[in-house]
Amino acid sequence: REFNRAAGKAIIGGQVDLGATLGSEAGSKAAETGPSHLSFVYPYGCTLDVQRPAVPILSSGFMAYPLNRPIAAVCEAPQVDSATGRRGRLLFMGSALSFEDSWIGKEENDKLVSVLFDYLHGGLKLNQIDADDPDITDYHFLPDTASLAERLRVAVEESEELPRDFTQLFDTTMFRFDTHLIPEVVAAHEHLGVKHEPLTLIQPEFQAPLPPRLPATFDPTHRELPPPSLDLFDLDDKFAPEKSRLSMLTNKCKDKDRENLEFFICEGAEIMGVTKKLRSPRNRDPRALLDHIFRQIVQCKKSSAEEQAERRRMDDQGGQAQPAGGGGQFRLVRVHATPDTDTAPFDRNAPWSMELHIDYGSGRVMGQLSLESAGPSFEAQKAEIRGGLQPDHVEWGVELRNVVGGTVLFEFRGGFGQPQTTANGVVVTPLQGQVQWAGGEQSATFLYNAEDVPQ
Repeated sequence: REFNRAAGKAIIGGQVDLGATLGSEAGSKAAETGPSHLSFVYPYGCTLDVQRPAVPILSSGFMAYPLNRPIAAVCEAPQVDSATGRRGRLLFMGSALSFEDSWIGKEENDKLVSVLFDYLHGGLKLNQIDADDPDITDYHFLPDTASLAERLRVAVEESEELPRDFTQLFDTTMFRFDTHLIPEVVAAHEHLGVKHEPLTLIQPEFQAPLPPRLPATFDPTHRELPPPSLDLFDLDDKFAPEKSRLSMLTNKCKDKDRENLEFFICEGAEIMGVTKKLRSPRNRDPRALLDHIFRQIVQCKKSSAEEQAERRRMDDQGGQAQPAGGGGQFRLVRVHATPDTDTAPFDRNAPWSMELHIDYGSGRVMGQLSLESAGPSFEAQKAEIRGGLQPDHVEWGVELRNVVGGTVLFEFRGGFGQPQTTANGVVVTPLQGQVQWAGGEQSATFLYNAEDVPQ
């Protein structure tokens, strides 16, 4: 009651010197001033078990569950501190969240904080009547049914003493075959004039509810199955050539906005097969797709220009230019990479081999790459090599299938050195250069020992 009075609440009942009113005057005053107790929010709190000399000061009330259980208690030191001249006071509350910023503004939590701090500073004194007899209820203990159900025990009962004669355990009055009426049944045959003989089977006669079935003249007509639920799609759009599909895509994308432009680039790259050559997520990036397309266009124009320049140079020299290490316009080079030699960029698929057919007349390079063993990125496979001959180097490319079902394009660029003789007496020609893959994001240098195969 002292805490309620400090918070400005009307005290109903009790002694007059505590600020209480009596009779009808108390009821009228309570109606005017409002409730006689603090209403506060107690989030995520617990109830307390308070023992002397501690005194409960706050309870859960009769509107919350459990009813009238203490949630805050105070304890006062029995001796006076010589320095301050006061007794030390200790406050314990089951939840400190009531004093945080998110809860202090709800209900009357701010008044509760002021009253509690006022008590701790010695501004309030507890009512001795309320301290000796607080209005709280005891705990109601309930059995843990779920835990007891997992620990079943046999009931202890006093067993009956079994008789020594086990035949007394059978109760024949409950069920038995009574044969004492059989003589009377046999004598009833003569009394009724019925022959005493075994019963015969009477053939039953069933009434046919429907007439007998007749074979049908015509076969029954069955319902046909409905057509399959297939998605409708445009066959021309799926099987048309690339130029037609690009024309239809151009007519579809006429709006000049950013989203329409990105859609046009991505769909056009899908039609031309550029998306399959790039890894995710670059295969859906319009800038990466345009970069790859422009690189291919520049490379194509560069190869055509260099090829024409080489042909003019050979025409000026009267067709007398001969390939190094070869005796004619064709050259067959074989590379066998083992763990003892350079195996880049297929280090995890060693050993592997490669054959290059170089046509100096047309400037074309063809061949085959064979991965003899499987690795974590590529399986054992054979792939076709295509490329071109440049004035100072050779370029070729090969497309391999990776283990996830995609394809990776490797672009080689290298040149031949002076022939050398190994310790085994084999004449080899160094083939040195650089290889790029993954759209130019990854690269490596190589130095192979190439052997010229006689034609």
